[in-house]
Amino acid sequence: MNDEYSDLKPSNNLARYVKRGQVTPDGRPAHIAFRPREKEDHISTFCLEMLQGDTVDAQVQDLRVTCPLTRKPKDQFALLNVGVTKQAVEDESPDRRVLEFKHVPMDGLESHCGIFGVRVDDAIIHKIIAEETFDMVSAT
Repeated sequence: MNDEYSDLKPSNNLARYVKRGQVTPDGRPAHIAFRPREKEDHISTFCLEMLQGDTVDAQVQDLRVTCPLTRKPKDQFALLNVGVTKQAVEDESPDRRVLEFKHVPMDGLESHCGIFGVRVDDAIIHKIIAEETFDMVSAT
């Protein structure tokens, strides 16, 4: 983990891009949506409070405009709260895992953040994070 990144506040809300194949039939994110991607040491997310708008809806709309990811119909953004998710993982994981939520700006994308302390093979942690999703919204 890189200490040059700043910590996010417990009150911050995050959006994780979820491909349509990672959305369960009941509209929730599957746990695989919260695995780090290849060659990443963190789960990539976007901090809503670093986007334009005073409401979650307005911030998500700004993310739809500024997000460089190629998105398809039925793709979603899973919305999570930093403090709630961090506490749930610490309380519910067998090893009482403490995740780190960091601001990781990249190439003109100031809202990019990461969840550190999760490995590709941490299925229990992925499941706990997925369960803490407070909303799923269209990515398009």
